[in-house]
Amino acid sequence: AMCIGSSAAFGTPTDAMDGLRGLVASGGYALLGEGYWQKRPSPEYLEFLGGDETVYASHDQTGSQLEAAGWEVVATREVTQDEWDSYEDTYATNIEAFVRANPDDPDAPAMLARIRRWRDAYLKWGRGTLGFGLYLARRGSGQVSPGPA
Repeated sequence: AMCIGSSAAFGTPTDAMDGLRGLVASGGYALLGEGYWQKRPSPEYLEFLGGDETVYASHDQTGSQLEAAGWEVVATREVTQDEWDSYEDTYATNIEAFVRANPDDPDAPAMLARIRRWRDAYLKWGRGTLGFGLYLARRGSGQVSPGPA
């Protein structure tokens, strides 16, 4: 089972893994893709994101949280700065292309304003501050499955 970049739908990364537990057989694997702080974020970046420092943990802390929740973390990977830049560039480019192709879409002006603010914030405060990691975890045989979330 996988939860890539959407643990907030569950609450926290640990909540996401609790939700995935019901989908993974004993000895099976879950893959979590999660943002993490590479360094302490600036107050301006936190204000832009509308949260506080507890929104993310460090890369190591995220792995430790999953282990504390009963998962065996078997592999982790931090995306490189080039990969993260490519993701951010592609995301912004795709939104801009959609707006150009659909100028009559009633949401187009808001989408364009949002992606430009997001891109500016990434370049000003986010680059080198917010990273993205992948965490492959094995469900142990002693874990109780609560059933589907």
